[in-house]
Amino acid sequence: MTLRFLIHCCCMVERIVINRKPLQMALESRPDLDVRAFSVIKSAFQPIEEAYGIRLSDAEYIYIYELLYS
Repeated sequence: MTLRFLIHCCCMVERIVINRKPLQMALESRPDLDVRAFSVIKSAFQPIEEAYGIRLSDAEYIYIYELLYS
């Protein structure tokens, strides 16, 4: 899982920097989503967003959440 997560993160940043388009996908209602874990993920990526001048979409955060918690 760690390698998959790292590869996704590298490709995600590159895709957003080059295309300026974050991942877009239909968001389903996620009653099972751990709000605290989701908040930690968003906080962890804040320095990356600031360093590269990008913004990750909620869809991107949900995909990362699923990588880590599925």
